[in-house]
Amino acid sequence: MIKKRLCILLCVFMVFPLTGCWNYRSLNEMIIVEGIGIDRDEKTGSYQLSFETVDLSTPVKTKGPQAKIVESEGKTIFEAVRNAKKRLNNKLYFGNVSTVVVSNAIASGQGMLSITDWFLRDAECRENVNVVISMQKTAKEIFSSTGIDQPIVSQNIKNITDEDESVTGSTRDIELYRMYNILKGQGQELVLPAFHVIMNDGKPSVESNGIAVFKKDKLLGYLGPEDSKYFLFATGKIQGGIFPMSTTGSGPENATLEISSNSTKRSFSFDGKKIAFTVKTDTKVILAEITESTNLKDEKLVKKLEKAAEDQLKHHIANVIKKVQSDFSSDIFGFGSIIYKEDLKLWKQLRENWDELFKAMEVTVEPKVHIVNSASSLTS
Repeated sequence: MIKKRLCILLCVFMVFPLTGCWNYRSLNEMIIVEGIGIDRDEKTGSYQLSFETVDLSTPVKTKGPQAKIVESEGKTIFEAVRNAKKRLNNKLYFGNVSTVVVSNAIASGQGMLSITDWFLRDAECRENVNVVISMQKTAKEIFSSTGIDQPIVSQNIKNITDEDESVTGSTRDIELYRMYNILKGQGQELVLPAFHVIMNDGKPSVESNGIAVFKKDKLLGYLGPEDSKYFLFATGKIQGGIFPMSTTGSGPENATLEISSNSTKRSFSFDGKKIAFTVKTDTKVILAEITESTNLKDEKLVKKLEKAAEDQLKHHIANVIKKVQSDFSSDIFGFGSIIYKEDLKLWKQLRENWDELFKAMEVTVEPKVHIVNSASSLTS
């Protein structure tokens, strides 16, 4: 019994030296990084990194958190990270990084896979950071601008991309681990949010500007915000936003529908030679705006508006699919991934020629629109 008690006491005493955080660092020993911009010198090939850091030297109560840019250079990304210490008293801390901005040149030249390795291996970096493409000449220019309602540009970008699919429906939110899974997967090409700098109240500010389209890991080009919206419809990723329409089916838009919910179902058929897809969308909307006097108690009129919305939605979705087929020949819709998941034997038969099959295949769009609310307590 005595030996047993002594063993228990010994175990208890051995635990005390192990308490606490072995790698604890206080705030005054670190520089918190919120965003990383990745550029590359065309002449030397060296990586040029821009770290958007939180400036803890200014009072937060009076001005709120402010940003400070730290620049560094190296032959590899990790060397560029470590070289930053040459000009800093404290080490950079990457556990709070929310956004990685990649330059247009890197994305279209060497590709995305070559720059993801360090981020996935580093112990501090999180795998759910947002990855976006700079439409400016460099990634640094994005951080050199200002956020309108958020002084930390990285946080501003993250908030925009996080909420876009449910509020605006103009870009696609892709995190680092999802980007890597798409690049390593089969039957789907990558898209990433695209950002550029615009002038707002005389100051340069960041703005989302559609999506960047890739083939394998290399950037091919861009889809604007309007086309990106109908890409989101086709892939079932849109959760909100608005849909301007013409009540007559032609002419200028004179009504706005607010998307309440949407579901998209996609199916395929194969006759031994050709592959064909059907995209069915089912969308509930609220009539948020209309410029003409309308009696929404008239069921026939409501059905007419729904039919006009369906026809225009069909036109837009079909157009963006054809545009991607002809301009990029890149299956960003993941049609190949559907075949891969549902009929692996067929996918193995088609995948070698999938680029040609995707470019030539017929896609039928069948939308349904339901006006569930007039958004007004007074209707004429």
